[in-house]
Amino acid sequence: MVKNVLLGAVLVAVLALSGCNNDEDTWEKWRPIKVEAEGIVLATSSSEFYTEGTAPAEGGNFTLIAYSDNGAGLSLSIDDTYVWRYSKWDEDNTTPIYSSDWGEATYMIDKDNTIEIKLKLNPNESSSEKVFDFQLSGAYELVYVKITQAAE
Repeated sequence: MVKNVLLGAVLVAVLALSGCNNDEDTWEKWRPIKVEAEGIVLATSSSEFYTEGTAPAEGGNFTLIAYSDNGAGLSLSIDDTYVWRYSKWDEDNTTPIYSSDWGEATYMIDKDNTIEIKLKLNPNESSSEKVFDFQLSGAYELVYVKITQAAE
């Protein structure tokens, strides 16, 4: 009996491991989402999955424009604190606007899967910079955008 149980466990393990395929790296499936900006300059990066820009301490209005094949969702962290997530597929989070003392972010997506994030940054009156981290993602699509607002 014990021999049959052990043999069965080994057979299950072999079958499970035979399904693993190391020939294709998971990241090879992912495509970067192309991002452009209005009102702010985004720096080019060695990674197509990452870009960043600097906003002035006095704030302002900026737009991030992303071109997605699958219509992306958005998450936003400010100073390493996760604050907001929006997805057109998420019935529990249907408010595409997030606002707080730092300003406001509005997420819009059109029929061609062009995503616009309109940012209104209030003046940063603190002595330290603020960091806004955006992650746009879709089905096997991803880009990280980091906006650093200078300190006054």
